[in-house]
Amino acid sequence: DVDTEDKFGFALALRGTTLLIGAPHQDSPTEDIDVTNAAVDSGAAYVFSASSGAWLQSPRILKASNIGNGDNFGSSVAMTAGASVLLVGAPAEDGDGFGVDPIDTDTKSNSGAVYRFFAIGGGLPEDPPTLSAPQRLKASNSGAEDQYGAAVAIDSSGTAFAVGAPGEDSTSVENPNEDGSNIGAVYAYVTTTTTAVIDNASVSVAYLKPGRRENDAAFGTSVAISGNGTVLSASSPGESATEIGVDGRVDAPLTTPDSGAVELLVRSLDSNWSTLPGAARHYVKAINTGVGDAFGHTTALNEDGNTLVVGAPNEDGNGTNLDGNNNPSDDSATDAGAVYLY
Repeated sequence: DVDTEDKFGFALALRGTTLLIGAPHQDSPTEDIDVTNAAVDSGAAYVFSASSGAWLQSPRILKASNIGNGDNFGSSVAMTAGASVLLVGAPAEDGDGFGVDPIDTDTKSNSGAVYRFFAIGGGLPEDPPTLSAPQRLKASNSGAEDQYGAAVAIDSSGTAFAVGAPGEDSTSVENPNEDGSNIGAVYAYVTTTTTAVIDNASVSVAYLKPGRRENDAAFGTSVAISGNGTVLSASSPGESATEIGVDGRVDAPLTTPDSGAVELLVRSLDSNWSTLPGAARHYVKAINTGVGDAFGHTTALNEDGNTLVVGAPNEDGNGTNLDGNNNPSDDSATDAGAVYLY
């Protein structure tokens, strides 16, 4: 159902032979191929599976359970191994409810939502999965302009997943408030089920905040979870601390605007992640922190969480290739960009 301005390919997830693609400006009012464009920028997602050297598209177009104009469903996507669980973010959804499948109305502009689909069987293993109707998830303290669902991540099994809300405003993790502006938050979910409906009683939700609650830091712009579900990374590309490297001073002076930072959180498999005092965490900055670098705009983790990759699309170094050739002290190539491997 290709159409102008759909932004197909805005978000991608690939696991094994299954590919999930977001198109947040798709305009169909239904899950069918519909060219009336009656739900402008409601968004959609598409599933493809590889078989014998060819890609097969699922006949079903994934849409939100509450299709709405401008919701941008498909802005973020994530998927488990075997495509048993799929997550699709709609950061511009306007519902005012909380938790799993709330009954609400559209009174909180751009509060955001995430939709969870799970496999219900049927078809051959190489065919596109047959998926459930979506469950709709909202933040536990959903607020206007929070953009919950701007980023999503899930482990290989589907028992742990995370949602970024870079527009969330609270200055406190213990008692959420609206005292800041775009500080950001991440919501980490742990459940015992991977292929069934979840509810508020069967899922543990951790409300995570950065070590430094800085306005416009946009914590949760990018989130990643290791395949084994033990390590979570969350970025604040608007963070401004003048610090370099791993585990520096979180309270360093805020004199390097929009340099960016990443928080790395570790959990045991019988618990959830935490950002409260005493939690296992690392504070990660670039080795050449610079104004406007947006370190953390993108992040990724490997299967066991021992390797972290961080993108900084606005970094200005004029070097090339790897390490010694990079010359990070020479900022003569404006917004050339860099990637950091930890």
